[in-house]
Amino acid sequence: MARVKKAVVDASVVVKWFNQENYTEDALRLRSDYADRRIDLVAPYFLLYEVGNALRYNPDFGVEDVQSAIMDLLKIQIDLRLLDEEQIKLASSLAYNLGVTLYDAAYLAIASREGVRLITADERLVAKVGPKLAMHVKDY
Repeated sequence: MARVKKAVVDASVVVKWFNQENYTEDALRLRSDYADRRIDLVAPYFLLYEVGNALRYNPDFGVEDVQSAIMDLLKIQIDLRLLDEEQIKLASSLAYNLGVTLYDAAYLAIASREGVRLITADERLVAKVGPKLAMHVKDY
C-alpha cells in the first residue's frame, strides 16, 4: 500500500510501541517512519491518558514505567490536539451516527478536519467506519 504523508494515530497503535502484541511490528514501522519524518502524526491530547491507562493495567509495568512511557510520548512530539467546539460537535455526531465511542469519534473528528485517515489496530472500528475514515495499522 502507498505510504500516507499524515495520519491520526490512536492509542491502540501507540500502546504497541511499548508492548509486544499483535501488529507491534507494524506499529513500530509507523513510529520509525514518524521519527524519520516520512509521516506526520496527529492525535487528541487524551492519547497520553489512554496509553498511560492501558500500560497501567499491564502487570509488567510499574509506576515508573508508565511515567517513562508518557514522557517518551511527549518527547517525540506527536501533534497533540485539544478538540475545539466544532470538533466536539462533529465527534458527538460521529459517535451516534457510526455507533462508536466518543473517544474513537474524537480521533475521527481530527482526521476529518485534517483530511486524513485514522490509523488504528482496532479491526472492529475499521469495519464500522470504513476505509475512507480509517485504516488498520497492518495495512500501513
